Amino acid sequence: MRFLKENLSTIFNSTAGFASIIGILILAFSDTTNAIIALSFFCICILVLLMSIIWAIYSFVKRSNENNHLKVSVFTKFEALDKTHSIFETYRVIQSKRLVLSEIDQNFKWSGSQLPKVSSRFQKVKDVITNEHDYDKAILTFEKPLLYNETGVVHFRAETDDYDGKAKPYLDYKVESYINIIHYRVILKYKDDFQQPAKVLKRPIDCKTPTEYEEIGSITFDERAKCYEYYLINAAPGYFYRIQWEK
Repeated sequence: MRFLKENLSTIFNSTAGFASIIGILILAFSDTTNAIIALSFFCICILVLLMSIIWAIYSFVKRSNENNHLKVSVFTKFEALDKTHSIFETYRVIQSKRLVLSEIDQNFKWSGSQLPKVSSRFQKVKDVITNEHDYDKAILTFEKPLLYNETGVVHFRAETDDYDGKAKPYLDYKVESYINIIHYRVILKYKDDFQQPAKVLKRPIDCKTPTEYEEIGSITFDERAKCYEYYLINAAPGYFYRIQWEK
């Protein structure tokens, strides 16, 4: 609030000083001319004031939130249809922290060789940007932009093909800010007579040296549903959280 108050105080002080100068100058003109000048100046001041307030509020919102949204909850599903083909989906409940949020990034990284086929139920896929050394990124566009503090659901779907068997059997999620809940569901339809539990792991995001993941839990395989299911509640920010299973 101090940042917003300082900006508005500067605007008001500048306007008051300029009004004083104009008031002295118009004494040299006739009453009619004075009225026209005064009315014109008043209109200009109102316009400048409104634009300045909008700019100050926008600057405050942008400065207060480095990210353009907050993640409220995340629901992630990985479904292996067979040993080669799978579908990854995620639903994110977010809250906009921009005056107008018209698009959002979805970071992902498939460990297989072939880039997944990307789509979304609720947004339009504007572009997919690949990066060899970091996350790939899908840019998703809202059909109806979110206003400040409005909530919405972001959907991302990736159809994958592990034709050469290089994909790794895990799901990673990078938690950079507070999230109420992350729900993992891993469905392995091709598994029969399988009972091996999955591991729940984590490691710091900002670690500069290679670090082994720390095991923080395990998940029993549901043989009837052929899946792992896990709820990560109030995950501490600053970590990668991983669900890892036997391929």
